[in-house]
Amino acid sequence: MIQLTKKIKHKIKFIYEYFFNKFIEVYKNIYYLKKFFDSKIRKLYLSFLKGKDQIDYEEYFLQDKGSNYDNVWVKGGIPESIVTSLILSKRIKDLQKYFKNLKRKKLLDTGCSSGVFLRLCEKFEIQTFGVEISKLAIEEAKLQTSAKLFQLDISNEKLPFRSNTFDIITCFDVIEHVKNINFYIKEAKRVLKKNGIFYIITPNGKQPADNDISHFNLKKHSEWRKIFIKNNFFIENTYLYTWYSPVPYLFIQKIRKKLNELKKFGIEQSVFILRKK
Repeated sequence: MIQLTKKIKHKIKFIYEYFFNKFIEVYKNIYYLKKFFDSKIRKLYLSFLKGKDQIDYEEYFLQDKGSNYDNVWVKGGIPESIVTSLILSKRIKDLQKYFKNLKRKKLLDTGCSSGVFLRLCEKFEIQTFGVEISKLAIEEAKLQTSAKLFQLDISNEKLPFRSNTFDIITCFDVIEHVKNINFYIKEAKRVLKKNGIFYIITPNGKQPADNDISHFNLKKHSEWRKIFIKNNFFIENTYLYTWYSPVPYLFIQKIRKKLNELKKFGIEQSVFILRKK
C-alpha cells in the first residue's frame, strides 16, 4: 500500500512538472511572438511619427500603444478584465490602510485614461477627479465615470485646482510618460493636502517590455526614491513587484518558486506610497 502511494505521488509530480514545463515553453513562444509583432508595429509607428515633435496621443489611444491606456478592455462600456479588476481592487485596499474611511475623500487620478479606476473608486463613495492628455480618452472616460474630468498635459500645464484640495493623488503607469517630472511632482504636491497620499506605480526600466516610445522618464526604483525624498515626501511604503502579462496574476503568485525562470519575461514595477509632510 505504501509503495503504491509513493508511485501515485511520483506520477502526480511527473505530470505536474511535465505540464509546467509545457506552460513555460508556450509562454516563451507567446512572449517572443508578441515581441516580434510589437517591434514591427513600433517601427511602423516611428515612421509615422517621423518629422513630428511629439507623440500624437489621440492615435496612441486608438492603437492602445500607451501602457497607461486600457481602453481595449472597456471600449463602449464593456467590463474590464478580471485581472484588471483584481489589480485595481488591490490599489483600493492599499489606500484603505491609510484612511479609516474613504467615503467623501477627494481623489485625483493623473493620467486617468478611460476612467476605469475612477469608476471603481465611486463604489466607495470617493469624490473623483481625473486629468488626461488625450481628448479621446476623456470622451471614453465620460462613458465610464461621473468624475470631473479635465484634458491637459501634466508635463507643462498647471493642475486646475486650488492648493491643498485632494486627500489622494494617484499616478498609475503615467509618470514615465511625463517629460517634465519636476513640474508635475511640484504641481501634485501643491494640490495635495497636508498628510495626503500620493500613490505612484511605474515600470522599473529594466526589462525589454519597458521599451515604449512614449517613455520619456524611465528610472530605476532607487532613482525615483531619491527624487521623492528630494521633494520632501515621506515614503510610507515602497516595493517592487513583477507583472507577467498575459498570464493571470493570481496563478503567477502560486508558482513563485519558479519565477526566476520567468523573470526576464515580466515587467518589474516600482510602487511608491508617499505622504505629504
